[in-house]
Amino acid sequence: MWFRWERFRHDYPASPMDQVQYGHWLRGVTGDLDAQRAWNADLVEDVKAILQPGDVNLVYLAFSSIFTSTPLQAYLTMWGIRTLLLSGYHTEWCIETAARAARDLGYMPIVIGDACAGETPEIHLDTLRRLDHIFAPVIATDTAIDLIRKGAGRLSP
Repeated sequence: MWFRWERFRHDYPASPMDQVQYGHWLRGVTGDLDAQRAWNADLVEDVKAILQPGDVNLVYLAFSSIFTSTPLQAYLTMWGIRTLLLSGYHTEWCIETAARAARDLGYMPIVIGDACAGETPEIHLDTLRRLDHIFAPVIATDTAIDLIRKGAGRLSP
């Protein structure tokens, strides 16, 4: 599943605090905001190259997590999935909130640490340490691939 978060909220209903926050996010952004919203909602070329038929591709709007106001939980339930591999950008926001919410909902989140990035290297590493100590194991991509291969080997007849 591929998720992206909506940053361009200039035309959303907004409280006074929202208006200030949205203005802060968009400071220095010039040009056609709707065109930038469309670009932001699109997948990067590297991801498009590995998309599979049936992959779910969503832009989520909630501040809290990918589970809020998305069909994620329904898909996971239908597919019988209990373990989630999480990676992406902003480790300190999107990945951490997804891992926390997943744990609250009874899933087993695993963070692929070297497939994530944060606002700064320090923030990224601090978040990975916190995740690993409290919410979700943090492993490397190579480790995840090895474990997936071993697990898939057990399913073969």
